[in-house]
Amino acid sequence: MRRIAYLLTLLLAPALFAGSEVALSRAIPHRAAFDQSAPRMASDGTTFLVGWSDGRADAAGVPVYVVRLGSEGQLLDRAPLPIRASSRNDRVLRQSPLITWTGNVYIVGWSEIPSDNIGARAFCYVRVTRDGEVLDAQPRIIPNIETPWDIAGANGRTVLLYTGNFPNTILFGQFLFADGEALGPRVVFPEPAHAWSGRVATNGSSFYVTWTSYGGSSDRVMGARVSLDGALGTPRILETGARGGNLVASDGAQYLAAYGDASFNIVTEKIDADGASLARTTLAQRVPTNHPGLAALAPFADGYVLATATRDGSFGGILLDDEGKPTSTTLPLAARSDWGFSMDIESNAQHTLLTWNDPAEDSITGTDIFTDVLDFEPERELISPSAPRQSHLRFATSGNGFLAAWVEDRTSSELRVARVTANGAPLDGEGIVVADQIEGAPALTFDGRNYVLAWSTGRRDDNGSRENCGARLMRISPAGALLDGPGGRVITTDCTASVGIASNGQESLLAWSSAAADPVQLTEKPILNAARVTLDGVIEETHRLPSRDLRALDLSIAWNRDTWLIAWMRYFDFEDCTLCNPPAPPDSNIDALRLNRNLGLLDVEPITLAETGRDRAPSVASNGVDFLVVWEEAPIGAEHSRVLARRITRQGAVQQTQTVDRGSEPHIAVRGSEYVITYEDGGDLYYKIHDTSQIVAYGLQRDREHGPRILTVGNNFVVAYLRLAREPQYNFVDRAFLRILGGGAPRGRAVRK
Repeated sequence: MRRIAYLLTLLLAPALFAGSEVALSRAIPHRAAFDQSAPRMASDGTTFLVGWSDGRADAAGVPVYVVRLGSEGQLLDRAPLPIRASSRNDRVLRQSPLITWTGNVYIVGWSEIPSDNIGARAFCYVRVTRDGEVLDAQPRIIPNIETPWDIAGANGRTVLLYTGNFPNTILFGQFLFADGEALGPRVVFPEPAHAWSGRVATNGSSFYVTWTSYGGSSDRVMGARVSLDGALGTPRILETGARGGNLVASDGAQYLAAYGDASFNIVTEKIDADGASLARTTLAQRVPTNHPGLAALAPFADGYVLATATRDGSFGGILLDDEGKPTSTTLPLAARSDWGFSMDIESNAQHTLLTWNDPAEDSITGTDIFTDVLDFEPERELISPSAPRQSHLRFATSGNGFLAAWVEDRTSSELRVARVTANGAPLDGEGIVVADQIEGAPALTFDGRNYVLAWSTGRRDDNGSRENCGARLMRISPAGALLDGPGGRVITTDCTASVGIASNGQESLLAWSSAAADPVQLTEKPILNAARVTLDGVIEETHRLPSRDLRALDLSIAWNRDTWLIAWMRYFDFEDCTLCNPPAPPDSNIDALRLNRNLGLLDVEPITLAETGRDRAPSVASNGVDFLVVWEEAPIGAEHSRVLARRITRQGAVQQTQTVDRGSEPHIAVRGSEYVITYEDGGDLYYKIHDTSQIVAYGLQRDREHGPRILTVGNNFVVAYLRLAREPQYNFVDRAFLRILGGGAPRGRAVRK
């Protein structure tokens, strides 16, 4: 991520400056962050391999996760296995996976679409053994594939169905050897019109392919046999005026196709090994017009199971005999239908397994992947877990230990805290739950007696509006006791965008940015408020502060002898002016305001520290002489953000802006008269003692680190941060960690100047 020379210098640095990393809380399996979708599955005849697309791809470069299941659907892997993406282009859209067993290995593939050259689409794939070993360090690539539709393997031959990058979408088949090597030229399915929805099944001695194409006036379902050597049989029309897609499966001897006819009736067709039609049955069930169509078809017991959506949004399994005729029973499925839903069914000759992605009504984590063994009673099993994602990390010290606070995504956004000893040992397992339905970042300080934690609450309704708004405060003893009862003390019941808090050892200053109705602008008018908090937790009189009637975000507060300084990001966008025409572009700047101990204003209007429109994330501290405010500037078109700083005297004099370094997300602390600034750059973490030339790295892991916070205890620096943790117990989610560092730069080593 950094210059090579810089990395070499760091590698030679003493171990003192890479203190052992400590996880602030214990990880437990939970529904994974973001969306898991488009599951596909294959079997080697005994075990199963399930793969899916994952919303963590953007952050982690992992387009597909896979997990192995035993013959009866039991999990064989401690955590899902990430399949690394191609390194050919970082700016790429990766789409749904395909999986098959070749007879030797599994093939796990996906499509890649470079955002800077959408015509250069390709199919990428890796080989995975039945023991879960990925055989390819870099994915193999088959170019000029617009949409991969399906894949199947038998007796050392695998065929990939896809449509190519052509004006007319023509269906092709690419054969692969059992070891995954491309075999010979592609098969062209001679259909001159647009083709899509290719499906393929194998009986072990041949393949049968079905697809939908446009026949000039209506859609039609086509079918054709393909030999293991790639010889294409004569395509024939299975249905004219088709509706609802097409599916095909094999019982190991013959084939069964399913599709919708012009009247949305579900039709099954039994096809022999040579591709000839043996029987055709029109079912009483219909393809729902409010759903993408037929979901999945696979062998089951002595026949097949066909999964379809019902009109009430649930899914049901239609049991068919070996000729495709319905039996007298139906099969309940544990899956639910929803937007973005997909499913797959696979048999290992002993059991039939269903997999699907499903959102939880009580979860904010998105959709997840579940399985159910259809031979048993319906039962959902989550197979795509990770540790809960953590964000908005804050921490403070009592001088004898630490308290960390963060937001954790579980069934809602939970505010949790955990104590850490002075030696860096965590004390509270998964963390202590303080509140849920958290909105934004909390604020945390130590007032000389207890920790004081403030946060804003709120939940988005179906229209995106916040409800259950407010802000609250909780005192937490160094022993971990929550001193202000369940839910804490109410600060306000107004919707609150940001909270900040700091202490001078005798009392705390609490600030919050809330909203009130503005009848002129027909919107909510932001208000900046402040109040003192006593050591007993009493929130005293609220004072309204000048804030230019704009949102005050990222509030940061410091104390200097007899003066408070509050710094914030002044934020404006089109939501702040519904009558603006044209809509105003977003604009973020840095303001500050001085108050005396009684919260009297020392500045009539806020002090403007930065006004480029691209300034954010201020942090302020005081060394007892003056204040130093640091922030991030992200100029439009610049390759890097940079960290800037300005000193402010107690009398309000503002000095010139100084450049600290390139980077983002700065945070500041004080050691004696020195200011120390930590920040993120390129996924690595650094700190710099202000007004010196040396910069010290304390992260430099292969994982992306961000959101650093820094404290000083004696001569040591203590840092807490978030890391995109790839260890199996975390599985590529942001988690909170802490390090206790030494007190300066490596002797004789100028790390970066």
